Amino acid sequence: MVCSLNEEQCVLFYDILYKKQMNPNGTLSIFFIRSVGTWKTFTLMVIIQGLIQYYLKQNKDLDPSKQTVFKMAYTRKVAYNITGSALHSR
Repeated sequence: MVCSLNEEQCVLFYDILYKKQMNPNGTLSIFFIRSVGTWKTFTLMVIIQGLIQYYLKQNKDLDPSKQTVFKMAYTRKVAYNITGSALHSR
């Protein structure tokens, strides 16, 4: 999936992966502010999948089906697109 990102998205992806490698046990928050139609949802999903793959390679004894990723968004529409939760939902 990474190969389908444009140059700017690839730079973002590898920057986030690098930051996670430098602080493997810390939490990672990603906040996107871009205009409509800039592939934010797709880019975020690629980043999440890449981080999951990286994490599982580093921890081969973990069961992938038992790992948790919290995905939150400001609106229900975006939350739906990323299969997450809206910040204001219960």
